[in-house]
Amino acid sequence: MSKHVRRVLHLVGSPTSKFPRDLSHLYAADCLTATADATRYEFHVADVAPDGHWRFPTDLSDHALDAAQPVALSAAIEQIELLGIDVVLPQMFCIPGMTAYRALFEVLG
Repeated sequence: MSKHVRRVLHLVGSPTSKFPRDLSHLYAADCLTATADATRYEFHVADVAPDGHWRFPTDLSDHALDAAQPVALSAAIEQIELLGIDVVLPQMFCIPGMTAYRALFEVLG
C-alpha cells in the first residue's frame, strides 16, 4: 500500500504591515525546515502581502518572494483549488490573519 503524501499549504504574511509579515516568514521558514520530509509532505506557500496581493513562492527566500507573481484573491483561490491541498497551516500573526484568513479556509473546506 502506498503512503499518501499530504499537501500542506503554509499560509504566511500579513495584509496589515511589514512587521507581522516578516515575523510570519521567520516562523514559517523554520517550520518548513524542521518538518521537511518529502515522503510525508508536499509543501506549498501562500504569502499575503500588505498590498493585499497573494504570491505563491517556491520557498521563503527573498529571491523566491520577489520572483513570485502577485495575484488577486480570486486568482489565489483558483490556484489553491488546483493544488489539491489537504491541510492549511496558518502562520499569520496579525488580527486579519488569525480571523478572516482562517475563516476563508474554513469556507473553502
